[in-house]
Amino acid sequence: ESLLEEMDLEGAAQAVEDAEELLSGAEEILEEVKDLLAEVEESIEEIGEAIAELEEEARELEKEASRVLDEAENLGQEEAASLAEAALELVDEARSLLQQAADALEEGDIDEARSLVRQAKTLLDEAERLVEEARNIMESERGDLEEEIEELRGEIEALRSEAEALALEAESRGDQEALSAIDRALEKLDDAEALLDEAESLIESGDLGEAKNKIEVAERLVDEAEMILESVKERLRGDDASNELSSKIDALRARINELRDEAENLLETARDRGDTRAEMMLERALDMLDAADEMLDEASQALEEGDEERARSLVEAAEEQVEQAEELIESAREQLEDQGSKAALPARIKA
Repeated sequence: ESLLEEMDLEGAAQAVEDAEELLSGAEEILEEVKDLLAEVEESIEEIGEAIAELEEEARELEKEASRVLDEAENLGQEEAASLAEAALELVDEARSLLQQAADALEEGDIDEARSLVRQAKTLLDEAERLVEEARNIMESERGDLEEEIEELRGEIEALRSEAEALALEAESRGDQEALSAIDRALEKLDDAEALLDEAESLIESGDLGEAKNKIEVAERLVDEAEMILESVKERLRGDDASNELSSKIDALRARINELRDEAENLLETARDRGDTRAEMMLERALDMLDAADEMLDEASQALEEGDEERARSLVEAAEEQVEQAEELIESAREQLEDQGSKAALPARIKA
């Protein structure tokens, strides 16, 4: 304007030109500042969103790690529990870093905020890896529980079949006590199967600890049922053994009576002939048969009292007496045959 007043048109034009250049440069600088501010705003927004996303990820990881930790502790799975605890510690550290990042962002320290966010992300990634590893261990535990359920179901089925066979045998003998015991065993097997059904539902819902408890109770019930059925088998086998001993006693008594008749007949012959040697042998044989008869009486009494072991021992002793008596009778017969007519002797009684 001064140049214009002085009529220095050329100088005035140059001054305008210079002013235009300065204005253009200022506009460019302002545009660059505007772009930088936009970038800063974008970075702040981006970092803020990253912080929010990571905080949400931290909450989800904490929830999952806590769930896995509870299951692991209920199952006594120390390795999985340790991994879940380590994951929770990393989540806490990441949360602390995210808070620091938010504070740095408010103070305008974008680089610091960005660095802290990256560190938090690294920690959360490691926490996720640990949770996954713990989850895999628990999946293995799940498979073990399912396998245990399957095995117990197989045992239950086998015991049911055994119980049915024992019930038929007990019913044929009219053994009501054995039938009642079998019913108790079947009730326990039914209860065990119901618990296994509950355990399967718990496994599906992810409650492995409670599922394991149900399985353990079911296993105890199966063991109790097995013990009951074993006692029934022993009872029925005892009846068989008792019947066997009773039959053996009857057979021995019959044999004793036969041998006694033979010995008495031979003794009469020996006395008639004055064969004292044969007479002594036969009298000894008759004493042995009497002793064996008394042993069989005691054995029968022992069976009635349920003392099968003593009954068996007495029967075995009676058998030895009968065998020795039989040998003496045979020797006496041979003695008498050597001294007289064979036709005059009483007929030999075959065993």
